[in-house]
Amino acid sequence: MTVATLKDMVELVNNNTEAFDTAIRKLIRKNRTAKLFGVAAFAFAIYTAYECQKQEEELYKLSIRVKKLENKEGE
Repeated sequence: MTVATLKDMVELVNNNTEAFDTAIRKLIRKNRTAKLFGVAAFAFAIYTAYECQKQEEELYKLSIRVKKLENKEGE
């Protein structure tokens, strides 16, 4: 686009500003989605680690019970 008058220059600047604003809004929207996804993934990882720890504790308790039962059978 050629700029012949001041009016053309103002229209070009306004057009570029609108395009820039639209692009920034899309990036912000995508950034929010990425943040939300990251927080959800982090929360899921914490929950999974907690559940794994609970299962390991339960497995340890059960192994102790099995050892006690084996010792009682040996007596």
